Amino acid sequence: MKPLSSRERFSLALNHREPDRVPIDLGSIASTIRTVEAYDRLKEYLNLAGEKKIRHFADEHIIPDEEILRALHVDTLYLRVNVARTWKRERLDAHTVVDEWGVPWTKAPGSYYTFPSDHLLKTARLEELEKFPWPDPDEPSRFEGLGEKARKLFRETEYALVAEGLTGVGVFDMSWHLRGMENIFM
Repeated sequence: MKPLSSRERFSLALNHREPDRVPIDLGSIASTIRTVEAYDRLKEYLNLAGEKKIRHFADEHIIPDEEILRALHVDTLYLRVNVARTWKRERLDAHTVVDEWGVPWTKAPGSYYTFPSDHLLKTARLEELEKFPWPDPDEPSRFEGLGEKARKLFRETEYALVAEGLTGVGVFDMSWHLRGMENIFM
C-alpha cells in the first residue's frame, strides 16, 4: 500500500479513521518547540544546519524549518497570522519584553521559560476594561498575503495546514495573562 500524504493522514485521524501511522506535529502549536537551545540541540543531533525563526519573541517558540520537518516526517505546517504593523516591540530590560497586549514577559537568566511578570488587568473593573488599549483583531496588516500563502502551501506541499488564531493561544491563556491565574475564576 502506498503511504498516505500528510494531509490524507491528518484528515483520517481527525475523522476518527485509522491512518497508516499517527500524524506528527512539530511547531504548529506554540509549545512544541519551547526554546532556542532545544531547537539547536535537535538540529545538532540530526546533523542539520537549518535556520531558526522565533515565533513568539517572549517564549522563544521556534518555527521549525523545512529540513527539520522532512527529517522527522512531520505532517503539519503552521499558517500564522502576521504581527500587526501597529504594534511596536518593547523591551523593558535585558530579560523582559512586552507583548502586543501590554503584558510584560520575563525570562530569568538560565531559565527555559518566560512568564508574565505583571498582570495588567488583575484588579480591573468594567470601566478600566472599556478603556484598555485592546489589540485590534481587524488590523489589515495581520492578514496581508495570508490567503495567497495558504493557497500556495496547499498547492505546493502535502502538509496538513494548521491555522493560528489571533492570539496564538486560547481565550483561557489570554485571560490569565491579563488577569493572573488567581483572579480569572473570581
